[in-house]
Amino acid sequence: MNRGDVVTAVLPREQGKPRPVVIVQSDTLTGSNTVIICPLTSRVEFQAPHRPQIEPSEANGLRSTSLAMTDKLQATPRDRCGFVIGRLEDGDLSLIEAGIVFVLGMQR
Repeated sequence: MNRGDVVTAVLPREQGKPRPVVIVQSDTLTGSNTVIICPLTSRVEFQAPHRPQIEPSEANGLRSTSLAMTDKLQATPRDRCGFVIGRLEDGDLSLIEAGIVFVLGMQR
């Protein structure tokens, strides 16, 4: 799993239902037993400026328009992550990064 990969993961409080997530952790931390992820949701009615919209494509493996929930980042054990289903385009990953910067108050 690498930064920008879209994988499925079973997250706490999700009742065992896998959901797509984006790996946002730096590739330099591959030795860690956890990985920092950004969950995706297809419930686009929860749109907000810090939740970039990601359109489905063959490259990213998504089946529907999704929002990146940059306000719900979490470290999850690698063994809770499933298969890589795709990879985000650089532009989509940049939008997620901007959302994370906003949510964490790291604007300069």
